[in-house]
Amino acid sequence: MATVTLPKGMTAILIMDCQNDIVHENGKMNAAMKGALAKAIKERNVLGTIARLAAAGRSAGVPIIHVRHAYRPDYSDMPNNAPLLRGSKQAGSLADGTWGAEIHAEVAPQPKDLVITKTRVSAFYSSPLEGILKAQDITHLVLTGVATDGVVVAINVKDRLTVALDDVVLAEALCQRRRRQRRQRGIVDAHRQ
Repeated sequence: MATVTLPKGMTAILIMDCQNDIVHENGKMNAAMKGALAKAIKERNVLGTIARLAAAGRSAGVPIIHVRHAYRPDYSDMPNNAPLLRGSKQAGSLADGTWGAEIHAEVAPQPKDLVITKTRVSAFYSSPLEGILKAQDITHLVLTGVATDGVVVAINVKDRLTVALDDVVLAEALCQRRRRQRRQRGIVDAHRQ
């Protein structure tokens, strides 16, 4: 495994979508996947790996930013033209103020961590993330979560191009072989743009 050196004071760790409805065995979205995601997360100790990364980052003074996906309890902020997201409304998942929308206890935010709430797949769209990164002179991100081929690569690596981040490094938490190949292609495509 290659070692990556990131600039001190200019790097942040983003922990993406590690919420009960998504990662917990009793989560509503996990039920829709017949328990497969939670099983894989547990078998691979994904949340433990993310927790260790966050602890190391905190020890080094690296800002930790949790990105959670949540909607108003009536889902009035959910886009009507996004079938992928509508599944949350149908399942009653990721409603703000519910256990399911909370970040999983194993990777729970610490007092100095920041928490960003998003209503789209991208952490940058209509959230304060870009402003927070610019205010802190953050130019490098370490992105982690449970679906790096989708949320992290397809959206956030490409979005970083539009917000003038110098670099993005993925800390792989969970990815099956087929997904890993798609993710690697996505990273290459994002860097070519």
